[in-house]
Amino acid sequence: MSNVPPPSTPDEPFNTQDMQRLWNDDLTKAPSHAGQPQDSAFAGRAMLHPGARPLPDYELVRKLGEGGVGEVWQARGPGGVDVALKFIRLGNRGGALETRSLEVMKNIRHPNLVSLLGIWRTDNLLILAMELCDRSLEERLREAMDQQQPGIPPQELLKYMAAAAEGLDELNQRNVQHRDGKPANLLLVGAGIKVADFGLAKALEQSMANNSTGVMTPYYTTPESFRGKVARQSDQYSLAMTYYHLRTGRVLFGGGLEQVMCSHLMDEPNLAALLPAEGAVVARALSKEPEKRWPNSVTFVTELQKAHALQDILSGKTLTLPAVPEPIRGGKTILAPRKNAPGAHDQAAPNRGIGWPTRAVAVLCTLVLMACVIGIGIFVLLPRLSMQSTNSVAKASEPIPPQSQSTPPKVEPDKPNPPEIRGRPLGMKFGW
Repeated sequence: MSNVPPPSTPDEPFNTQDMQRLWNDDLTKAPSHAGQPQDSAFAGRAMLHPGARPLPDYELVRKLGEGGVGEVWQARGPGGVDVALKFIRLGNRGGALETRSLEVMKNIRHPNLVSLLGIWRTDNLLILAMELCDRSLEERLREAMDQQQPGIPPQELLKYMAAAAEGLDELNQRNVQHRDGKPANLLLVGAGIKVADFGLAKALEQSMANNSTGVMTPYYTTPESFRGKVARQSDQYSLAMTYYHLRTGRVLFGGGLEQVMCSHLMDEPNLAALLPAEGAVVARALSKEPEKRWPNSVTFVTELQKAHALQDILSGKTLTLPAVPEPIRGGKTILAPRKNAPGAHDQAAPNRGIGWPTRAVAVLCTLVLMACVIGIGIFVLLPRLSMQSTNSVAKASEPIPPQSQSTPPKVEPDKPNPPEIRGRPLGMKFGW
């Protein structure tokens, strides 16, 4: 995109003609590849070519890319350390605003922000020295699509989005809005992500005072930016637009400039390409009113991670069930492979078997079932046992009827039997 002079008054947003010039320049400029020279009036004016020294201590190695505001080159600095030099064309007033915002950015350090190493201004150019990164997520998306994937795989993309959100929230906490979030400004450094291109950032308090929209990429621009305003959740909107592009391989609002602008301002986004829970999270981040979005970018990405975790559970990725055998055909049993649920990811989940939480639930259910069986048994058998016990007590209390056997004769112990005398009974007279 070319550098369009800012509005004539502080409260005046960009008009359609200014935006059309930005749009046309952005469509005709494409990032260059290593070793492929590009013709550019900008390069001729600044004498930018391999081997040139636009700064005494830096020698240009190769062009990394060209955008609406200038060019980015790999350069070799003191001690043989490679850096990225960005050359930005300045306007009369835009240059002053750019410099003021960069003075704020010089002291910001964060693992997810590209470090700014130096700032120079010469010949209507603003030159920034930044740490050299590997490639952008725009290039990673192109690689994924070349591999016949619709976009960057979700789990990989979520990791990148979490890192970018950390960097953007660090800026927002310092009252700075990036305002040009897009795949080309999210740079890979090893396995991590850093947010780049602070030349387009504006301090939040300054932006709200002059309502300048600065240089924007229309595909990712917020509705409030088209009205000349900015909010603390503006970067979140651009991050959500970037997420959709990297996830699906296409921008959410396509067409010409006026159509894209109207879509940002009035149309509800069509998120049918996303999973239901995922789409609900993105829809809130894309609210037309900034205060209705998520509190910050980190919260937005956290909710995205929760939505994907929920989808994994619903699609059966947490617990992989065995294949169900179909009827035997021709003497062979055919196992029917499990199909992914609608909307599930293409990657097959690893078979992790049944984990300890599932075993614990099974044991608990077994114990509960045994307790229910024992309780029912006690409930049924206790009345019968009570009835038998009552009958036994009643029988024990009844009088015993007289027995029919003869009663033995009583023996009177006080009257001993008379002694027996041999020959003749005692007391008998001999005079018989």
